[in-house]
Amino acid sequence: MAEIDDLKKVLVEIAKAKLTVQDMRNMGNIAMRHRKEHFNAGKDPDGNKWERLRLDTVKRKKRKGMSDPLKALIATGHLRDMYVGSVSKDQVTLKYANDRSRDVSGGNSIAEIHDKGLGNVPARKHMAIPATAVTEINRYFRLKVAKEWERLFGKLGKIKV
Repeated sequence: MAEIDDLKKVLVEIAKAKLTVQDMRNMGNIAMRHRKEHFNAGKDPDGNKWERLRLDTVKRKKRKGMSDPLKALIATGHLRDMYVGSVSKDQVTLKYANDRSRDVSGGNSIAEIHDKGLGNVPARKHMAIPATAVTEINRYFRLKVAKEWERLFGKLGKIKV
């Protein structure tokens, strides 16, 4: 019975182990990095390629002298770079900064229009956190729990299960 009580104590201690603000910041940075990588590669959060640009859009981008006229959603980099994060002790918030470019017809931001699609603008999902980021954040969290488990086992001694 003592072994089960010891195991319960360990599990309670691990449940109490709180993530620090730095842990939250690290997880937010993981999400931001993966999102930017997907955006630069022209992929949605699930890793699927975005729909190709229409020919008239490519021609217009060439006329404007853009370095990579075939890349969708990257004319100036503003849309990609205006994604911001804030961190508190118990929450990471990732969102678009108050976008100065609003669609006059419905109040949607340019980011929302490109994410969901509207009229002749196809949906190019980019606002969600990529699955690869979720996997890495889970790995980070499991490592933190494993370190806490190891710390507690050192305290409690070996537990027989």
